[in-house]
Amino acid sequence: MLKPRDGLTVLRGPARWEGDAAKTALRRRLAKRCAARPDHDLAPGIAYPADMWTRHMLVVAGTGAGKSTALKPLIEKVVKANERALIFDPKGEFTKGFGSPAILAPWDARSVAWDVAKDMRNIGDMRRLAAAFVKEAQDPMWSNAARQLLVGFMVYLKATRRDDWGWKELDAMSSAPHSDILPIMEEHHREAVRAVERASVTTQGILINLASFMSPVRDLAQAWGETPKSRRVSFVEWTHGRDERAQIILQGHGAYPDLAKSFLEGIVGVVAAIVNSVEMDDDPRRKIWFIADESAQMGKVPMRPLFDVGRSRGVRCVIACQDLGQLEEIHGDKTVKAIVAMAGSILLGQMMPGETSEQLCKALGSREVERANVSASVGAGSGRSTTLSFSRDEMPLYKPSELASRLGLTPDGRGVRMALCMGGDAYELFWPRFDIKNIRPAHVPAPWTRRFMFEEGAALEGKHGGEAASVKAIAPAPAAACVAYAPASAFHGESDPMQEGMEPLSEDDSEELIDLLDLVDELDAAPRGDPQIHASMPSLSEIEAMLARDEADAR
Repeated sequence: MLKPRDGLTVLRGPARWEGDAAKTALRRRLAKRCAARPDHDLAPGIAYPADMWTRHMLVVAGTGAGKSTALKPLIEKVVKANERALIFDPKGEFTKGFGSPAILAPWDARSVAWDVAKDMRNIGDMRRLAAAFVKEAQDPMWSNAARQLLVGFMVYLKATRRDDWGWKELDAMSSAPHSDILPIMEEHHREAVRAVERASVTTQGILINLASFMSPVRDLAQAWGETPKSRRVSFVEWTHGRDERAQIILQGHGAYPDLAKSFLEGIVGVVAAIVNSVEMDDDPRRKIWFIADESAQMGKVPMRPLFDVGRSRGVRCVIACQDLGQLEEIHGDKTVKAIVAMAGSILLGQMMPGETSEQLCKALGSREVERANVSASVGAGSGRSTTLSFSRDEMPLYKPSELASRLGLTPDGRGVRMALCMGGDAYELFWPRFDIKNIRPAHVPAPWTRRFMFEEGAALEGKHGGEAASVKAIAPAPAAACVAYAPASAFHGESDPMQEGMEPLSEDDSEELIDLLDLVDELDAAPRGDPQIHASMPSLSEIEAMLARDEADAR
């Protein structure tokens, strides 16, 4: 059977292979390495050596271009071999198709719980977790102070309860009054004392910020607060191979993006810290897989440390994303460029022309080719003459348009074609459709996620006190106590809340209150999705009520 050829001879630079020629060339290239260190196949009939898996793989392909089709067979092999793996599953496909891995998802009733007490072994672990839960604010003073307090809470719990605490106790600490927090910080975490040493408006603002940042902790307390110890996972123990659960599926959920990013960053941070430290020895026989589909949904997990030193510790990262721009928005362009450079291989799927395709085509380089040119002429009386000449050109290995036209779903719909780029060359390989089995439900709602649904139903059915609840039956909330000792200028034109017999604030406290109210105005004006502003900040009336209660307690 005749096959079309491009008529190009590659003189130097990377080569591009397709079809059976790609499989033959790749097998020939990897034969010795596969014999020395065999491992799981990359594609049907394509053996892939362990030293290539430990150099990590970056998978980049657009929507529906075959990322999951390439990942599912690999996950199946890892599960059958009972190898250690963290698998990020944002769509529930892997949860549904593989029944043996444990599920870690606070919104799922089958979930195991993260044993945070065991994994917070020292102050460094606690600071890293605090950074995962308390995001950077527009003014770093608020987030830094909140992190210091959160670290102080964990130091106190570790000192007083060792490993016998969890999310429920950590949540309870965040609700403690200022009068209880200050002695704790003075005894257990001196660096946080300055944040709460005065019962001032600034201190109140820090505590309000902390309360808002602690929303994920509060959700985890509801989800995992009563989980028995037998169903808790320490990722320190897991990374060292001392936990019987070999594979753990880390679920994502579009309805809980902040919650998911917080605990995922914390968990991967624990694993990365151990891998990137002297407490883990080099071991070429160790296998720890980190497989992530739609990795941008994980948030700012520390992938770079795993890429940096994971190879010698047996870590194998297979990271998939739709667009490098997604990762750059989260991790920064320098980190993404470093990950692209450190990846031992890049698996490309179909993607439309754009910045990512141009960036990848540039990274893949160009080749010098020789092209045969044939010209024919017919002259009067001299007959036909043919001239053969050769010209040299420099061509990119792929043009952005070729990533859209050559790769992706095959015309017969039986599978996908993707390009494996390694060692400068590209091999276009075929993955058949992988019909995943329906072994278990992708999602079983946890009771805490349905709490308000149950309460609403109970109210409508008249189960509260034997009478149906109505709007009129709900007692009105008491009027918010006013801040009776702030200058009128602090309320931006509103009526002066000063009342007779109340002493005015000092000038310093008045300025602090004005700053706090300005902050609240910014929060009220900010878009709900602004990552710099936490969506659940208290309202102005709530802040005023809290300040008034504190003043009443002081009297």
